[in-house]
Amino acid sequence: MIATVAPSGSNANYRLMIRNTDAMPITLEINPYRVTITDEGTAVRTPEDADVILFPPQIIVQPGGEQAIQIRYVGDPSVTEGRLYAVVVSQLPVDFTTLNNSDNTQTQVKIGFDFVSHMVVQPPSAKANLVIGPTVRQANNDLAFDVSNTGDGVALLRTAEWTLVPQSGAPVVVDAENVAFGAFGAILPGGKRSMTIPAAQAAAMTGNVTVAIHLK
Repeated sequence: MIATVAPSGSNANYRLMIRNTDAMPITLEINPYRVTITDEGTAVRTPEDADVILFPPQIIVQPGGEQAIQIRYVGDPSVTEGRLYAVVVSQLPVDFTTLNNSDNTQTQVKIGFDFVSHMVVQPPSAKANLVIGPTVRQANNDLAFDVSNTGDGVALLRTAEWTLVPQSGAPVVVDAENVAFGAFGAILPGGKRSMTIPAAQAAAMTGNVTVAIHLK
């Protein structure tokens, strides 16, 4: 779940709706984080309570009920490059289930869950610009290439359109799920990523193959 907001004004916020489909009440705690991304595609979260405020920070949702969480960016309103934040919703366990073990001991099992919503903060004029390096065929015939974001906006990879363009012949569209770009599907401004596309996606292509990405 990714929402894009402006750094100031009426569009600097969004609403996260939480619905309880369980038969028991759930108690939830909501915390904001600033997110950076490594070149390997791993998200690194740092607690952030200055740039992001949310209300309420803790809720109890009754069975069949729902609750809205208001999330607002209140950081630097003059930012010129896209930033990324995470809102982590964590269940606070109340009930424990006791299991009887084979050796007559008992174990208490705590059950909970986390889920994450991400917020991109950038001015409306900010745009990602992906520069794709040369495509190299690896020993297993997978296609490897580097991608850099030279723009000022956050590039969202999971919703992008990926196309393989052979030296001759028709281009082939590749689903994002068939592109290995790491655990996190975004590149921040100034970031880069090494990616691969499986050989099966270009099985009928010979010669040089280039990759084109169209951000939506």
